[in-house]
Amino acid sequence: MKHALAMFGLLLPGLVNACINADHPRYEEYQITRVTEPLLASLNTTPEDRFANHHDAPVDDFTKLQREAIEKIRFGKYEGAIKQLNAIEKQFPGQYETAANLGTAYELAGKNHAALKWIQEGVERNAHSHAGSEWIHVNILEAKIKLEQDPDYLSTNKVLALKDSIILENHVAVNNAEIPVEEVTRMIHYQLQERMVFIKEDDPVVADLLFTMADLYETQELLGVSQKVLELSKRFAPDQMQSMNGSNSWRSLNERQSPGSILGAVFSEPESCSR
Repeated sequence: MKHALAMFGLLLPGLVNACINADHPRYEEYQITRVTEPLLASLNTTPEDRFANHHDAPVDDFTKLQREAIEKIRFGKYEGAIKQLNAIEKQFPGQYETAANLGTAYELAGKNHAALKWIQEGVERNAHSHAGSEWIHVNILEAKIKLEQDPDYLSTNKVLALKDSIILENHVAVNNAEIPVEEVTRMIHYQLQERMVFIKEDDPVVADLLFTMADLYETQELLGVSQKVLELSKRFAPDQMQSMNGSNSWRSLNERQSPGSILGAVFSEPESCSR
C-alpha cells in the first residue's frame, strides 16, 4: 500500500483503454468525452476536497507523518510541510513518497530548483510511479526555472520537445527510448489532471502541455479531440503565447468547425460495451 500521495503526481486511475472500436461512428465522440471529462473534473475540484484524508484505519509512524505533511500542503502551509518532510527523510531515509512530496511542497512554495532536485530524486527512487509520467514533471520544473530567467521562454520553446522527435509513424523519442504516441499522450493527460486541481487559469506551462497534447492527438488523426483540448488551452494561455506558440494544432484551430466550447460542453456518456 502506498504510504503517501504526491500532489502533482497522485496515483489516480489512468485513462482506460477505449472499448469502442476505432471504426465505430461514435468513436471520436467517445474519445472527446474520455479525454475532457477528467480534466474538467480537476478544474472543478479544490485541493482541500481532492486530498482530504478519508482513512480512519490505524497506520504506522511513517504514514502518519506523511499524512500530517500532506495536510499542511493541502491548506497551503508549505514551509511547515517542507520542514516536516525533511525531518521524515532523516528519520526514514530513502523513501520515494518523501521525495515526491518534498518536490511538490517546494514547487508550491515557489522554490523550483529545490523542487526539481527532489522530483529527480523521486524518479531515481521509483521511475515507475505515477504511471511512469514523472519525467514530464521534471521537464515542467526545468521549464519553470527557465521562465524565471526569461518570461518569454515558452513563446519560442516547448515544455516537451516532442513534435520534432517523432521518429516513426506512431512513436515518439523520449529519453533515448521509443514510446507509442498514445502512451506519451496518456502520460501528459495524467500530469495535467493532477496539476489542474491546483491551477485553474493563466498558466503558460499548462497551456503549453495542452498544446503538445493537442498536437499528439492530431498525429493520431483525432482532430475533434485535438480541437477540444486546444479550446481548453485558451483558459491558460497568455495572449502572447496564443499568437506566438509554435503548435501546429493551435495555428489550425480557427480553420476547423467548432461544435461548441469545451468549457460549456455537456457530453453524453458513451454507451457501455461488453468485453
